[in-house]
Amino acid sequence: MTNEKFHPNVAGFPGVQYTEYMKKNHDEDFHAVSIMNTVSLLRGGIVAAKSTDSVEVALAMEGMKFASLAGEVEMRESDHQIQQPLFVSTWTKVNGKDVKYAQEKPIYGWKTNQKIDTYVASQPTSCDMKRPAR
Repeated sequence: MTNEKFHPNVAGFPGVQYTEYMKKNHDEDFHAVSIMNTVSLLRGGIVAAKSTDSVEVALAMEGMKFASLAGEVEMRESDHQIQQPLFVSTWTKVNGKDVKYAQEKPIYGWKTNQKIDTYVASQPTSCDMKRPAR
């Protein structure tokens, strides 16, 4: 088993259209949710800071929450670590039911064994991050 942030076989996955688009138009697996999260967070920081200054954007992103394809995501203020749901999954053969989409051509994909909500998956930190002066 492995811990996955995302895979398209999660029950009720809202990104099915991206998965099917990538397969149909590019014969590729869709696995870019972390990139989508990064861009969403950066965009939100730029909008909130009303600036592209890296310090202002980083400070604006602290504590920011947004909806992602894997569920709500938050950038923890204390250490800038992303907090999000965790999926415990097993690499198994595509069966058309709970493993509909392959992620390594042609026959294997992830089967969700358990979803762990963010408030459970998030662990305390001892990080003492030094922030730049404003």
